[in-house]
Amino acid sequence: MKHVLLTGAALLSVSAGAAQAQTNAAAASRVAEVVVTATSTERDLVDAPASVSVVRREELMTRPVLDLSDALRDVPGVTVTGIGLTRRGISVRGMPEEHTLVLIDGRRVNSAADAVAHADFDIGWTPVEAIERIEVVRGPLSSLYGSDALGGVVNVITRKATDVWRGSALVSGTTLDEGHGGDTYQFGAYLGGPLIKDRLGLSLIAEARGQDDLPTEADPQISAIEGRDSRTASARLSWTPDAAQRIDATYLVGRDERRRDTATSGARPTYYVYEDDIRREQMSLSHFGDWAWGESEVKAYRSELERENSVTVGTPTRPTRLVDTIIDGRLSLEPLAGHRVTFGGEHRWERLDDTSASLSGTIEAKRYALFLQDEAELTDRWSVVAGARFDHHPEYGWQTSPRAYAIFHATDRLTFKGGVGRGFKSPTLKQLSPEYSAVGGGGMFTIYGTPDLEPEIATTYEAGLELRTGAAALRATVFQNDVEDLIETYCVSSCGVRGREV
Repeated sequence: MKHVLLTGAALLSVSAGAAQAQTNAAAASRVAEVVVTATSTERDLVDAPASVSVVRREELMTRPVLDLSDALRDVPGVTVTGIGLTRRGISVRGMPEEHTLVLIDGRRVNSAADAVAHADFDIGWTPVEAIERIEVVRGPLSSLYGSDALGGVVNVITRKATDVWRGSALVSGTTLDEGHGGDTYQFGAYLGGPLIKDRLGLSLIAEARGQDDLPTEADPQISAIEGRDSRTASARLSWTPDAAQRIDATYLVGRDERRRDTATSGARPTYYVYEDDIRREQMSLSHFGDWAWGESEVKAYRSELERENSVTVGTPTRPTRLVDTIIDGRLSLEPLAGHRVTFGGEHRWERLDDTSASLSGTIEAKRYALFLQDEAELTDRWSVVAGARFDHHPEYGWQTSPRAYAIFHATDRLTFKGGVGRGFKSPTLKQLSPEYSAVGGGGMFTIYGTPDLEPEIATTYEAGLELRTGAAALRATVFQNDVEDLIETYCVSSCGVRGREV
């Protein structure tokens, strides 16, 4: 496809010259080498106990990025896949898309795929103008983050207010020369700075983006790519009462409208329009402390996603509402020289409102977890990170997720890494519900829940190296994923009989 890219940016903050701009870019590059996702504490990228990639803001600004799948398209080990209904998912190391955990500043967002088939709503929570960097950790991290982190973790780090007012704006669009659809547009803006110097800061982000549906070449009455219009806004207040503390209050809200032309199956298909209206919201309050004896962090947040469906022919899918309320915290101490010990816990209340999932229309589960991690510097060149998390679910009981990883700096330029980790994914509330039933395949079959399901388990072994020579670096990793109790949908009776298959 031949396309035209129209991109413009207006930066409200102006540098003092080319030399100063180069200095700022170099400083930004050095800061970006610090990552937090692999251990929940700050570590240099080369010392991170995992296979980690960082996508920086400067990279995102050089190309059109409508959502997270566009942002991660060139990351090694990450594949953008189709998940049905012309939608996309993020697969890490070939694992299913639902085995990738998405975080915003360390907070999990609703796993929409747990409640809605073919859902990609998780990858559109954060406007591109809000992103400072994206950390991608390949391999299981359930030892820190619990369920869903089997294939890997994608943590979106957002921009924070600084001690001076700064702003930026983005205008972007693409158009196909045939003029038959598929055009995109994007408008984004960021503004952040101090309300009270050295005490209270404010960050505001807003974005509107969309794409026209693109008809298939064989049948223009069917969409090859669905149309979408998305609106997202967020606001964050950051209060620093003293040099040791920071309190953040964040509110994020968005709406996503999807539309596609499709048809029923069979010899005489009926054409119709399929639409989804998705509303999402997250409220969070967090406290971070950098004390003389260690670090502390406490987060309380609530994420909500609502989806309504409509069709011009047939019966629409029933409305769905998914709510996650989470409180978690951690403490990092150095009880012995060369050891940084981090421990903490999480309480999570998950609620699903869906009349197809239960007769009452509501299912909920309350779970809690404890974790412990030790970052040990054995010598100037050897370090080891080991830890485990213990999660409890009311249906399947306790789940243990251990991890051990070693880093060896053979020289100042050559580093070897390797380790083993175990991750898990809980069955969804629908999958566990004996009252759940849904018709699929255009009326071909009916799906039922199974309360005896166990969590999916993945054990990963990996070994890698990193060679740095000036501005260039070579990284290579060999890994093996062993997956047990993979949850699948399969036929158990009346197989092949349309309308009766179970």
